[in-house]
Amino acid sequence: MLGSGTILDSSRLRRLVGTKLNVLPSSSVHTYILGEHGDSSIVPWSARTIMGKRISDYIEDGKITRAELEWCREEAVNMAYKIIEKKKLTFYGIGVALAYIVRAIMRGENATLLIGGYLDGEYGQKGIYIGVPAIVNQNGWSRIIILHINS
Repeated sequence: MLGSGTILDSSRLRRLVGTKLNVLPSSSVHTYILGEHGDSSIVPWSARTIMGKRISDYIEDGKITRAELEWCREEAVNMAYKIIEKKKLTFYGIGVALAYIVRAIMRGENATLLIGGYLDGEYGQKGIYIGVPAIVNQNGWSRIIILHINS
């Protein structure tokens, strides 16, 4: 079994960071929102890159600030509230995200996706489903990817 995890929030985050840095999010921005969907989620900035370069390097180069990155996280996490306010619903975004997960399963793609995966000791947690990166294929998910997080 698996859930949609933070795939939609992560997609929104990549788009926001890509826009700030004027790069194509889908192929250039490799950052994720982990944990639960919503306010308690986290972004492991230390484990992420943009066009193969660490995000901390972009901060040092003055291309983006930590405050701007935190704004991107908050905006991504709270975007559903803004969409509901304007459209009264949010099912299109999650529908696209679920279709992406289903396609990866049906085609056996071995795609790295942010899903709600069952933890059995990964990240020091056991017996819960939570948003983590995993390899998704014809078996649902085959393994959870452990990120080395320090901030």
